[in-house]
Amino acid sequence: MLIATECLSRRVFMNRSGKIVAGMALSLPALPVIAAPLDLEKILRDHYAAFEAMDMDKALSFFTEDCFFQDHTFHVTLRNLKEIREAFLQVQPRYLKFKMEITNLIISENQVVSQHIQSGTMRLGANAEPKDYSVHGVSILEFAGGKIKRQTDFYDVLGFRKQVGLKSQEQ
Repeated sequence: MLIATECLSRRVFMNRSGKIVAGMALSLPALPVIAAPLDLEKILRDHYAAFEAMDMDKALSFFTEDCFFQDHTFHVTLRNLKEIREAFLQVQPRYLKFKMEITNLIISENQVVSQHIQSGTMRLGANAEPKDYSVHGVSILEFAGGKIKRQTDFYDVLGFRKQVGLKSQEQ
């Protein structure tokens, strides 16, 4: 797993801390205080955990109001949190179980690329037999203020359709 963050050695930390304290005490210019970077991996894992728990309110709380969501697998484009909420709540009853296993993360500044395996059990109709599925996917996410501003998903659509019993022209 690759995570791009700045790590300070103890010597560098003490040196910077000393200059800041000395600058405050002597009214000298000090190095700027750098805010701690957001833990985007934790935010993403919490987001996925909310979906796994089928807690849609919590899962949706990770998006900004003006977010943008695209799922190229199913040709879905949603332009704000209201549209995402409506779409997710519409398909949620189909999912009996849902799991996201992260296989690789690339994090850089405010962007995350998540390679994962999405698996679960779903029922496509009220009287349909539940079907298990497991597909590889990639999500590209952009964060703003610790929330998802933009998400683009790609999945193995042919594998998914075969596993849940959909014909190629159905969705």
